[in-house]
Amino acid sequence: MTEGAPKKEPLALDCLGGTEPPAELILGVKDLLSLPKAVKQAFWDALGPVLQYPLPKDLDARLDVFRRQHEVSAGHFARALTACRNLLVGAGRHDVEREAFAADLGRLPGPEGELAEILMPGFDQAIQGIKQEILYGTLVDHGKLLVGVDWRIDSIIHSNRGRQLSSPVTQVTLRYVEGKQERRITVQALPDVLQQLQAMCQQVLG
Repeated sequence: MTEGAPKKEPLALDCLGGTEPPAELILGVKDLLSLPKAVKQAFWDALGPVLQYPLPKDLDARLDVFRRQHEVSAGHFARALTACRNLLVGAGRHDVEREAFAADLGRLPGPEGELAEILMPGFDQAIQGIKQEILYGTLVDHGKLLVGVDWRIDSIIHSNRGRQLSSPVTQVTLRYVEGKQERRITVQALPDVLQQLQAMCQQVLG
């Protein structure tokens, strides 16, 4: 009896938690590598916004402009973006360092070093944003998350309760995320309360 061919070892990637990449991801990588050189060189112009949190409201329009400028197929382009996003988000989720991620890219199909040449230049900044997204998501899972503050200062002179009040009042609008919805609430604050907030911030931030 002749021995069968040696069993092929599964392709395990650290950025996917040590699992094998799905076929759709492999196709997306191949789509990326098949793009013209100019598109690959400018690919982070499209990939960067896809990794932002929250996603830009004009994301679809920006991607359409990029695709038309570079004359690339919508399907292949979308699959390449999705594959790269999944690789980078996985790296952030599994705390994969730069060298290990580059090694993962080297295990994927394609000419040696080409995929790393495309993706590694934006790795560090992307991972920072992805970890921020993961942190925000973790907090939002368990309640409201404050994401921004807007303010203005008014002056109260008279009201039906009295005259010559002459007091500055700060209108503070707190923007927060609850579930998948961004909401806001506006409160009024007098100087003594602002001083309390200032003291709190100094204690927390040092």
